[in-house]
Order: sequence, then C-alpha cells, then structure tokens
Amino acid sequence: MRFNSMSSVNGIGTRMRTNAKIFMLKGAQKGLRFIQGHPRLTEKAQNVLDTITPMPALGPELVPVEGGQLGHDVNAAVDRLSNKVSLHLMQSLGNESTREWGITDQHENVRETVRKFCDTDENKKFFKTLHKTDRFPRGLFEVMTESMGLLGAIIPEQYGGSDMDARAISIIMEELAYFSPAVALSYDIAGGLIPHILMEHGSKEQKEKYLTAIARGDTIASFGLTDTSSGTDLSSMKTSAVRNGNEFVINGSKRFITNATEADLIVLFAKARGEEKSESSFSAFLVEPKVLQGLSVHQMNDKMGCKGSGTAELFFDDVRIPAESLIGNIGDGRTIALDSLNLARIEISAFVLGMARRALDIAADYVQNKKSFGAPLATKQAIQKDFGEMRVKLEMAKQMIYRAAWLADQGKDYRYVAAEAKVAAVSLASEIVDMAQRKLGGDGYMDEYEISRIVGDLRVAFPGEGDNDILQIVLGAETLGVRKSL
Repeated sequence: MRFNSMSSVNGIGTRMRTNAKIFMLKGAQKGLRFIQGHPRLTEKAQNVLDTITPMPALGPELVPVEGGQLGHDVNAAVDRLSNKVSLHLMQSLGNESTREWGITDQHENVRETVRKFCDTDENKKFFKTLHKTDRFPRGLFEVMTESMGLLGAIIPEQYGGSDMDARAISIIMEELAYFSPAVALSYDIAGGLIPHILMEHGSKEQKEKYLTAIARGDTIASFGLTDTSSGTDLSSMKTSAVRNGNEFVINGSKRFITNATEADLIVLFAKARGEEKSESSFSAFLVEPKVLQGLSVHQMNDKMGCKGSGTAELFFDDVRIPAESLIGNIGDGRTIALDSLNLARIEISAFVLGMARRALDIAADYVQNKKSFGAPLATKQAIQKDFGEMRVKLEMAKQMIYRAAWLADQGKDYRYVAAEAKVAAVSLASEIVDMAQRKLGGDGYMDEYEISRIVGDLRVAFPGEGDNDILQIVLGAETLGVRKSL
C-alpha cells in the first residue's frame, strides 16, 4: 500500500490547539478547509484565502473581523467536520523542512498534539486507573476522535478521515504508548489495522459503511485472527464459515482478541465452506457482534499487562451473517491477513518505542534525584554508561521503525524491513526497559514508578503481529534463499 503524503496531516495537529479556528466553506465544490491562528501558517493561509475568497462559487462569504482574523457563521464552524486541512491549502504552503526519513514539521505537529492531549493531570490519572479497572475506555476513544480525529487518521478524506501516512500513524502509536500502552494497543487495531484492511480489500459498499463509521468514532473494530486451537499455523484453523443460501454459518472460537469486549465490528478469519486443510478456503468476514445471535464474548481478565484493551475470547455457535459480509473472495483470507500484518508490525514497533522512551525518562528522573554517598546517582560513571547504552539502543530502534514507515509511504516493498524493525525494536525496547527498571532498585518493583507495569505491557509485543522467533526464521530463510513467505 502506498500511503498519502501528508496532504492533510496538519489537521490533527491543529484541532486541539486552543488558538486554532477551523473553517469549512459550505457550498464549495471541493469543501476547502482552512486554519486560522496557527502560529506558523497564518500568513500563508491568509494568502490562500485572499486568492480564493472572490470566487463566486464558494457560497457564504468570509467576513473580516476585528484583529485581522476571519469569521463566518458560527454554526458552520462547529460542524466538527474539519479533521484535516485542504489539499489546496497544503499545496500552497510548499515543502516543510524535513528530518530523517522525511519526518516533517507537520508530522511533529501530530506528535505535539497527541502528547498535549495525553499529558494532562486528568488523563494521566485515568491511564493509571485503567490498569486497575481493566475496562475498555470507549469514552476516551470517542473524545480522541471528536477532538483530534484519531480513529480516522489513516482513512481517506472521502470517508471522513485525514489521509495520514504510515509515519504519522507510527508517531501516534509512539506517543499513545508513552502514556498508555493499553490505549495504544487498542488504537493499533481500531485505528490502523482494520481501516487498512477495509481500504485495501473491502468492497465499495463495505468501505462506505464501515470506514465512515470508524472515522466518526461510532465503531470500535477488532481483529479476529487467532483461533483457540491454533496460532501461527493458520492452516490448522478450526473456525468455519459454511455457505447456506444468502448467509454464512459460523462455528468455532477465537482467543486473545483485542478490543473484543466493546467491538462493533470484527474482521473475522475462518475456513469457508468447512474445508479443514485447504488454504484456498481461508477467508475473511466482517462481523457485527452486537447484533448477532449465538456469539458469546468472554473477557480475559488475568493478563500480565495492557489491561483495559478489551481482550476476550469469542465463541461462535451457528452464528449467521449475510453473504455480503465476505471480504473479497473465498480464499483471500491469507493475503488479507499477511498484508495487514505488514503494516501492523511497523505500528507495534512504534508501540514499544514509546514504552522504551517512557521507561528511560522515568529512570533518568530517578537517578537525577536519588542520592547515593552524598551525590546524585546520575553523577556516577557506571550509571552514565548504562544510559548511554540505552540511548544508542533507542536510536537504533527508532531508525529502523521510521525507515520502514518511510518505505511504506513511498509505495515500496516494505514487508521484510517491517519484520526486521519489529524484531529489532521489540528486543531493544525490552533491553532498555529492563535496564531502566534496575536503575530504580527496589522502587522499580513498585507501581508508583510505572516501570513494573511497563515490563508487563511490553511483553505482548513479542508474540503480537507475528512472533519474534517466527519472524527471525522467515527472515533467515529469505536470506538463505530458501523461501519467501511474508
């Protein structure tokens, strides 16, 4: 998949700014959207407005008001439809300064916005209680989508999304995981993996129905791949979908399904027509669990980490779904699953990067304030050496992750690079978190400093989106020319 090149990523970077006023010109054929009050874009935005305001086809006028800003009907301003900046405006702004792997000021605006949203006393307190309550934070996702358009970040504009690229999604994942790994894990599925599947493989009707609902924040999505009786070996999957007239009848069970306790939509993988061994029958379906008879959802409470991500088991007993719920054709399931996991590996790599950053920051604050033999621990060379090592590991992971995201955005083959990034980032992050925890001594074992929680949260990334050991086998086999299977 080639991701869009940030034509409207600035929208998420401005919706939460208190000094930003977002205007939508009703009646305009292309629905041009503009931002007023952005400290860096105001002059250029004004130039664009000056060039298009005389156009008679735009409908309602923009009227100059006191202070040199522009105003119009307040009701139009509060439509909450503007979670992106118009392509017209962005093209007029020209190229922004770029950092490594094409990270622009626009990408950094996304980072700043998500960070500011999370880094409030109220939200930090909520994230801390989430680990104890283990309840899926649906209200939080509604607020994040209403205020920043997060669930629609990757979704095309025509379905109400923001057309963001893989680097922007990686940044969102990194920042969310820094504050709440559980929220980030749920976002990985609901705002990344499932929209990607629909965009790449869904029918026109499926896209219009589900992408629009996800972008609005009305739909929490889940990824139903792992069978109770199988893991990596997809060919041994037992969940079946048998065609019966205009319906498929589903039987079987799923395990470790993120977001399932609150899901309005599940992309479910099953063996179509009840064939047990043929991979050609491996298929994907769109399932709406809350309106189905015969589907039971059991929350899995006894988890090591990422509590609050709605992990559950699913049990299907003669569950009937419409035939049009099939994604693509019977037998497309393997292609759909593997394609979606390629992007998800970049996302989960950014997920562990955020946790590693958080652990390093906690440890750094601790050693700067904790004294030993009359001096802060930070003055000890042995401590400084370890922090230097952690810094290098963090940068190594970052470079691999954003290189993979950049390749995805260029439309290049990023399958193996994403797998490499996932293997490396998870391993490096684990080492960083372990080193950081040990810097706190006994305090590192206590919830007060969060690192004990991060240790548990990070473990989900080893099997997630392709087990690290399996990915290393695949990478090794490809290196030796034995096979290619990603």
